[in-house]
Amino acid sequence: MDCSKVNLKKGSQGTQVIQFQTNLKALGYYDGKLDGDFGSYTETCVKNFQKKFGLATDGWIGSVTCKKIQSLLSNSNKENYVQNGVYHSGPHWVGKGCNKLGQCTGYYCAVHCFRQCNSKMNIDSFSERTLAGWAGTTTAGTSHYGIETAVAKVSKSIGRKINVQWKNFSDMGDSVNARFKAIGELIIKPNVDVIFHVLYRNRYGHYETIKSINTNNRTIVVLNSLGSKCSSPAYCGYLETRSYDTMASYLRGISQKSICILTYE
Repeated sequence: MDCSKVNLKKGSQGTQVIQFQTNLKALGYYDGKLDGDFGSYTETCVKNFQKKFGLATDGWIGSVTCKKIQSLLSNSNKENYVQNGVYHSGPHWVGKGCNKLGQCTGYYCAVHCFRQCNSKMNIDSFSERTLAGWAGTTTAGTSHYGIETAVAKVSKSIGRKINVQWKNFSDMGDSVNARFKAIGELIIKPNVDVIFHVLYRNRYGHYETIKSINTNNRTIVVLNSLGSKCSSPAYCGYLETRSYDTMASYLRGISQKSICILTYE
């Protein structure tokens, strides 16, 4: 599409409107009907999108807004896809250290994971420390309720609804293979990410996010926020390849629901 020729606003109708409604829906900024009617709701969604990315919040889709939408879709398609049985999710922080791949303290794992989910949505306005304050994180960690509270704060701050759904690992399918495949189908969506609550190394309560799921060799690439320390108390973080069976045992070690699905609308 030639963005220089795009000029859509409230009252516009047609296939081009449908295309942009579809694009905004794929990016998580529109959940209305794909009806080709640029009405008040579509205008509000466009304004929310523009506000998020520092564009003029006029509610019009002109060349600047069009190019931003196309850029995000291009990057999203490169990061979130399934190929030959491997489900990929991103973009996430992969550089080492605090507020990147590593968590900033020994007890910031939950808010670190939420920050990784935000990164996938191109949201980088909230540090682990800020999120931890909202979540009520202590040296004992962060509760599920704390995560939900931080999510609500971010949602209000950015003007974008974020749904939180907790599930048991067993809810995801009839077998370990089916469960991880179902999770893979979630993480390739550009507006969805998943936080895992696990019994890390079968010893410690911990939260994690993942980069990919390989249904062929039954492995998962975990965005491990621990490892060595870059600068105390911050960890460097590293990418860890883990078997289905190991990850499943970690998930079964938690008595609470262990799968947190975040959907950014």
